[in-house]
Amino acid sequence: MNILGVFAHPDDETLAMGGTLARLSQEGHEITVCILCIRHLEMEARQACAMLVVKTLLFKQFPDQELKPPIGIFRSPWRPH
Repeated sequence: MNILGVFAHPDDETLAMGGTLARLSQEGHEITVCILCIRHLEMEARQACAMLVVKTLLFKQFPDQELKPPIGIFRSPWRPH
């Protein structure tokens, strides 16, 4: 199976899902990680993803702390819409 993990910052992939990504890689799945905002940790992200056996690592150049979800994407299930 091909698996795509999308994370806001370098190290989020390791902190949030490192164990899961490593296990899935060991099971033979092909892992791609996409990091949306770079914060001077590109080399560390490359090293971490190499240890997790991530097949493809993509970097995007979105401004840090300026990502906003589309309006209405997060709605409480307890409030009327």
